[in-house]
Amino acid sequence: MGLGDAVVFFFMGMVTTAGAYYVQTATISRAVLWAAVPVAALVDAILVVNNLRDLDGDRARGKRTFATFIGRAATQAHFLILVVTAYASIALGVWLRIVPPLAGLAVVTIPDAVRIWKVIRAETDPQILTVNGIRATAQLHQRIGLLLALAFVAVRLK
Repeated sequence: MGLGDAVVFFFMGMVTTAGAYYVQTATISRAVLWAAVPVAALVDAILVVNNLRDLDGDRARGKRTFATFIGRAATQAHFLILVVTAYASIALGVWLRIVPPLAGLAVVTIPDAVRIWKVIRAETDPQILTVNGIRATAQLHQRIGLLLALAFVAVRLK
């Protein structure tokens, strides 16, 4: 059906992030929902790279993923849109004073995102996409998630 991306974005990104916050605080806030957007975008980006890596094999087996519907170039663009969404949502959230200002520290990971994008844009080798695409995107997701969490903790420690 090709719905994996939407399911991953919503459940593994938005619901998991907001749910973890709720379990700890018994509240949900606009700030937490806003901060869940970059987490959701990046967890979906992991799936997108995985589907990009598997695109040819999935097509040959008749597997229906979003990537098999839209093709390689559009899947690469989809990845870029998700990564840009992650950074833009953080920047906009800081600018609108929805998320803590320290969330802006996520910009330190931009060189990592650029490195990953260069791989996504140029590579078709499954091994390279696994290590320098999927794994690197998962690490980016982890770093940004940690920086966002620390920004929220720092506000509470003041």
